[in-house]
Amino acid sequence: MLEYVSSNKFPYRFQPTHINSGDELWAHAPDQLTHHLYMHGEKASSPHLQIIRPLFDAIVRECGNITLFRAKVNVTSPCPPYSKYEPHVPHVDLGYEDGVKVDHMVCIYYINYSDGPTMFFDNAWDLVDTVYPQKGRAIIFDGNTFHAGSSPVLSPFRFVMNLDFRQGLNQTP
Repeated sequence: MLEYVSSNKFPYRFQPTHINSGDELWAHAPDQLTHHLYMHGEKASSPHLQIIRPLFDAIVRECGNITLFRAKVNVTSPCPPYSKYEPHVPHVDLGYEDGVKVDHMVCIYYINYSDGPTMFFDNAWDLVDTVYPQKGRAIIFDGNTFHAGSSPVLSPFRFVMNLDFRQGLNQTP
């Protein structure tokens, strides 16, 4: 998969990672490149969507039938002046504009060996767990858990696939 998502056949878009509320900037994190593969409710999906099939099938085996909300690939690179692992903005992946939580699960799949761990936080923003990328590792967690990636310090790139889903009703993209 790494060869596929790092080839010039797989296009990315620049994704600023600012979190704004109106005109007020709440937080900023290093920018990343993103390729959106699938978004529930949108008529078009990426022509590269088939790359999620092995991961999607593994999630179904683990969790039962699921409804996929979103699938994407994120790429981050070292971001000077960071010389240690700084979490990006802690967040939950899905929510409505009125702040209502969306019940969902998240699967993060590490596409390559890299540094730049994923960090998990409690509701008081205290760090409670850290998972380091290992090629082929997938972690599944409650989507309302605050989490944040971090930029690699030593590796040139950190590739992850992110799937957001709800258990029940098998709806394949």
